[in-house]
Amino acid sequence: MRRGAALVAGMVAVLAGCSGRGTGDDGGSGTATTASPAEVRPALERAVEQVLVPAYAALADTARELAGLTASLCAAPGEPSLAATLEAWREARTAWRHVQAVATGPIMDLRLMTTVDYAADPDKVADLAAGTEPVDVAGLHEVGSDRRGLTAVELLLGPEGVLGGPGFARRCTYAASAAEISAQAAETVSAAWAAGGEGEPPYRDTILERPTQAEADLLNELVFVLQAIAERRLPTALGVDGDAPDVAAADPGPLQRALPEMVEDLDGALAVYDALIAPSVARVSTGAATRVHDELAAARRQLAALPVPLATAVADEPEATAAALEATTTALRSLSTEVASLLGATLTFSDADGDS
Repeated sequence: MRRGAALVAGMVAVLAGCSGRGTGDDGGSGTATTASPAEVRPALERAVEQVLVPAYAALADTARELAGLTASLCAAPGEPSLAATLEAWREARTAWRHVQAVATGPIMDLRLMTTVDYAADPDKVADLAAGTEPVDVAGLHEVGSDRRGLTAVELLLGPEGVLGGPGFARRCTYAASAAEISAQAAETVSAAWAAGGEGEPPYRDTILERPTQAEADLLNELVFVLQAIAERRLPTALGVDGDAPDVAAADPGPLQRALPEMVEDLDGALAVYDALIAPSVARVSTGAATRVHDELAAARRQLAALPVPLATAVADEPEATAAALEATTTALRSLSTEVASLLGATLTFSDADGDS
């Protein structure tokens, strides 16, 4: 099992017992209430120490390993080193997807979200790789986010990047520089959470000063994660609302990881829900807390059961893919309406996920 996947799997197992147990009723929806900071803080402390800080540490560790292996690949190209680098890329992307549900604090305050990764433009990446502009770290700092990040590494080293072929040395240098910039950004964010920096205290302490606001912020992030899957990725692939199916738009990378990454997004969402959101919901309604957990788990389970890549799922199992969309939509509806209402939280809806 990949390190990032093992991390969240362990967190979900540890935290699952936190969901659906409180002083509320054991039926359906209860009466909306806003918990006091003192009520929210214990769950927030648990979420910070067992979910948020480890998630950012895993991102920093996997991004750093990717940067090191990419540099080694450039120095000594070979099939084994390329395979190891691509596996490291998958681990870094897994860690990145887990962070989507906790995209708050330093990664936003320091404006490093798009430095770690962004929806890289394949044409712009190809043009830069084929050109003469500098592609070292300093050079990439001068170009837009749509020409670097983890996605750019995939474009440069995925199946289209012929090992040892014409231009490979420049493509590899470009990929190594992009990986290094992502690693530096991830390490900066992880350090800000764990230890602080530049005169600022650790964010793991700062976030505890505003428990109810932090809870609302993280609920928003959960909704954003579900929105991206239920309102953009799967509908685009399936061609709902009368549009033609467009799997390429929903799964654009050469390594075709859209489906695994949706599952990884939901792994992160479940960990945050169980650790932080469910205890607050359970104070009002244990039934609602448990049901929403089950809905999130069902969406995750149905997505994980689909064949990879997404094009195969849409072509071979369209009904199962549509059922996964419905399950994700159900979980999104519960989070954005019932849970938000029970917690008295205000949501700020978004049409973008962490890649854009």
